[in-house]
Amino acid sequence: MQIVENRSGWLDCAEISVLLRLPNGPLVLLLQGAPTVAIGIYLRVLYALQLDDDILLLAKEDAMGKALQDLSLKKRGRASKKE
Repeated sequence: MQIVENRSGWLDCAEISVLLRLPNGPLVLLLQGAPTVAIGIYLRVLYALQLDDDILLLAKEDAMGKALQDLSLKKRGRASKKE
C-alpha cells in the first residue's frame, strides 16, 4: 500500500511504520479503518504528519454531538414501591 508521496516517489507501509516507530500491523489496521486501533496510534500519526494542533480539536467538547447522544438515551422511570 502506497500512501505518502516524497521526492523519490511513494512511501510504503514498511517505511512509514519505521518513521512512526510503529509495528506494521497497527498501521495496516489504521489504514483499513479497523475499530480496534488504539487512540495512541492515531495521535502518533497526527503528530508525525505535523497535525498535532488537530489533537486539541479532537478533545474539544462537541455540543451538537452531545445533544444527539442524549436524544438516543432511553428515559428510565422510577421503579414502583412494593408494599
